[in-house]
Amino acid sequence: MHQRNSNWMDGVEHVTQCGIPPGTNFTYIFKAEQYGTHWYHSHSGAQRTDGLFGALIVKERGNTQRDNLFSQLTDFNITSYNDNPAQHTLTLLDWQKSSSLDLFTQIHSGIRYFDIDKASELQGNRAAGSTSSDGAEIGPVSYWSGLINGRGRHNDVNYINSSLSEFKVTAGQTYRFRLIGAQSLYAYRFSIEDHNLTVIATDGQFIEPVTVDYIIIHSGERYDFLLKTKEEDYQQTTTRLFMIRAVTLSFTTTSTYLEEQSAEAILNYNSDDTPSSEYANIAARSQTVSQRCTDSDKCIALNCPFKNFPDNFNINCTHIHQLQLLTDYPTNELPTIITDQNSNSRLFFNFGFEGTRQTSAVNGRNLKLPSASLAQLEASELTDIENKEFCKELNENSKCDRNNEVEVISQDCYCAHVVDAEADRSIELVISATGPNVTNTGNFLFAHPIHLHGHYFHVVDIQFGGYDNSGRLTAGNSDLNCGGDTLCVRPRWKPNRDYSTRTGMTGRVSSKAPLKDTLLIPAGGYAVVYFKTDNPGWWFLHCHIEVDQLEGMGVIINEGGFKTPPPGGMYKCGEYFLELDEFKAAIAVTASPTPEPSVTTTTETRTSISQVTQTTTEAGPTTTSTITRTTTETGILTTTTVTATNAPTMTTTIRITVTATPTSGGMESGRGKYSTGYIIAIAIVSLFLAVKL
Repeated sequence: MHQRNSNWMDGVEHVTQCGIPPGTNFTYIFKAEQYGTHWYHSHSGAQRTDGLFGALIVKERGNTQRDNLFSQLTDFNITSYNDNPAQHTLTLLDWQKSSSLDLFTQIHSGIRYFDIDKASELQGNRAAGSTSSDGAEIGPVSYWSGLINGRGRHNDVNYINSSLSEFKVTAGQTYRFRLIGAQSLYAYRFSIEDHNLTVIATDGQFIEPVTVDYIIIHSGERYDFLLKTKEEDYQQTTTRLFMIRAVTLSFTTTSTYLEEQSAEAILNYNSDDTPSSEYANIAARSQTVSQRCTDSDKCIALNCPFKNFPDNFNINCTHIHQLQLLTDYPTNELPTIITDQNSNSRLFFNFGFEGTRQTSAVNGRNLKLPSASLAQLEASELTDIENKEFCKELNENSKCDRNNEVEVISQDCYCAHVVDAEADRSIELVISATGPNVTNTGNFLFAHPIHLHGHYFHVVDIQFGGYDNSGRLTAGNSDLNCGGDTLCVRPRWKPNRDYSTRTGMTGRVSSKAPLKDTLLIPAGGYAVVYFKTDNPGWWFLHCHIEVDQLEGMGVIINEGGFKTPPPGGMYKCGEYFLELDEFKAAIAVTASPTPEPSVTTTTETRTSISQVTQTTTEAGPTTTSTITRTTTETGILTTTTVTATNAPTMTTTIRITVTATPTSGGMESGRGKYSTGYIIAIAIVSLFLAVKL
């Protein structure tokens, strides 16, 4: 969910808010304006990949786009579909035998993976499958297991002792499924046995429907697809149980996929649950790639992280920039294509493994998060953090200066990497995964799922590196100049290789260009995306592979314009309850033409042993906002009454109170609560230590 006018609700520790201390609460409130498939997750340490996440679905309310969708679905013989997110939402997670922080320590130290027990041998050559068909690395440690909605099995565990998630359907119907990538390390190639997938949306945005056999999905991405079930006359004697599989892109020296590196679930045409004794038979019957895809009947895969599959796989790729929005984007809101070679509205970010230790970096920098949340700081505090912690600018005496020559840049530069973007501009964002020497692929043999907070972006182009006849990556793309001999510190276009010159495109970007907020960047390649800086705030741009982000593969974009200040209580860390009227008052604050410092006064009165009244008055140059909070404590129940003045009316909000309570126990990661428009939903989430498979 993209926070607009409420950057301080974005949930990124040390960027937009403090972390939630153990035993305390924090209330999130936001407007549910973006319909579609979303998710929530922790942004503190490695908690997300230990299971702290869930689905967040906002359903359409009969809007024009949904009507348009049905008109276009007639080409697929679909006039309606069943949409029940609680029953047909899938979350994918690769699940390791160690906690995520232990895993990070192994990877960061260079120790990588210990094969210390029988299970770790991963059945023969399984541990060797560490690259995809283009030769790019797909994971720094061996694959262990995968979960769909919190259920799955390790490959060494017999099916009869396993529990798989089931998704029930009826013959002769069409269902909308929602797929969420919550992975830690691995991309998945998702499919359903003997069924095609008609993709209708990605990252919550409708696209013109495309029918595929496989969806390749990485961490942070979401895809909605329609599944048309077998016809009504489907006989009881015919197969009624089908395998749902998410398989990694691991590729062996014998040019086959390691199908056992997977997460599994069951598509069930029956009303009863499937006994685990049936799992093995279903799995044995499901087709491998070589069985499903033939020279005469080639398969289609969406979102390949390379240009093509090897010819013998008989799979054709559809790339994200080839998709089209279902409904034209409003022309007057489209970004303008940058043609000025010296424009400061071009931002280049190279995601690679830089320096002598090949650490996760953006433009040669390892991001060190600020010591305090930027969105919560007063002006003087922000200046102090900027002077002491931000990566330095041109002509300042710092080895971390991203504008100086490579000789004075530390190869493991570690600082708060903040890049400014001016307000009300069209931004050309070039996201690459390459290096200064395009023939030395060692530093960029990895595809990265890149996520931008606060914005959708228009995907106008994806370009790939060079490949040999077998589909192996031999060189990075040569359109970019990295600005250094050993580090990609200042990527820029080479002469006449910019997007506008190379394609001849001018004016506004295509109104059909697909919108995404998470994009898989191919190893050795790059993507060109556009967005408008119409949402002031501090926005995190980062790789969604957890260990890469933790090691520093991220950057903070300081988007210019008036940043709505957080409610008064958010200027300190710790317990924080936010009421709806407080939220309304906060987002209603606008920039004053003659800004003057406001005065905030808070008084607290305990009227009895069980009741506290707190009054906060914010006096500005033109308005005064007063919020009175009365808290009554009765046993374990706390009731809070809030009265606010100058709080405008507002529609469609969601309130989430997060309780940070260290506990232990098992979990089933997966479906979260969903909210429709004009309903306030409250979810209580606890931090926990998950039991490993």
